[in-house]
Amino acid sequence: MLSISKKTIKRGLFIFLALAFYYLLLYLAKSPTSCFFKLTTGIPCPACGMSRAVFALTRGEFLLAWYWHPLVYLLPLVLVLLLVSIWDKPSKDFLIWRKIWLVLALVFIGIWIIRMLVYFPYTPPMDYYWGSLWGNLVKWIGSLF
Repeated sequence: MLSISKKTIKRGLFIFLALAFYYLLLYLAKSPTSCFFKLTTGIPCPACGMSRAVFALTRGEFLLAWYWHPLVYLLPLVLVLLLVSIWDKPSKDFLIWRKIWLVLALVFIGIWIIRMLVYFPYTPPMDYYWGSLWGNLVKWIGSLF
């Protein structure tokens, strides 16, 4: 039986409300992207394009989904692994789960590096966001001199 503590529920609710507030601010600011990493640095994160890839899959546009993010086809596997790891006893096979998540993280980072080398900085979704916090900060500092 899965038991969730009140502390975990409160933490999850806080994260949900914080994300809802963040996306509300993005909506009100008419932000072109919802990626916190890209909004801050201007550089696309390893998951950039995943939402668009999922939406393309739901419309049956498989090549377009591959274009937006090639790892979109691993998403069902990742979700199943996540659910199994949550319901599995934490102490049971801890090292195996750790290795699985490490391999998945390395695959994501490897694909991100390849996409950055091939597409960055002018091809969506791997394009540079010139209106980022970092970009604006650099422009502002440059204007001081």
